[in-house]
Amino acid sequence: MTFDPIRNRIVMFGGYTSFVELNDTWEWDGAQWTRRFPTTSPPIRSNAAFAWQEHRGRALLFGGYYGGSLGDAWEWDGQNWTPFLAGGAPSARHWVAPSMTYDPVRDECVLFSGTQGNTPVGDTWTCNGTNWSRKLDFVTSPVNGHHYALTPPMAWPQAEALAVT
Repeated sequence: MTFDPIRNRIVMFGGYTSFVELNDTWEWDGAQWTRRFPTTSPPIRSNAAFAWQEHRGRALLFGGYYGGSLGDAWEWDGQNWTPFLAGGAPSARHWVAPSMTYDPVRDECVLFSGTQGNTPVGDTWTCNGTNWSRKLDFVTSPVNGHHYALTPPMAWPQAEALAVT
């Protein structure tokens, strides 16, 4: 679920009941739930990440689970769902708890972690409405207290470019 401040409603998509996954869209206006019947909808899923994007005036749905982790993204504009085809998207994943939120200071959605199959994924991504970007995760050494960035394997030119940014 996420809150749509333009229409003053909570929006809910998918989920499951009695172990049956769904792809229905519902809205709560503070008094009652209303099922919406958009022309297009994302495929069936549960455990997706869902957050409002203030800069786009739409809600962003990413990933989820239906027979395996999903890696697609969709936007809800209050009337219809459309595929969200931003570049550099994260790998397919699903969540056990909410894991995406909107950061108004940076004007972007922040996506954290997830699970691929039974394997936890501990990365952080942001989406500015056009592109996804993987953010570095850090660990603190118990030996010296210094912070170290966790990066995927890369060649020296990519590591140098990452260090400069």
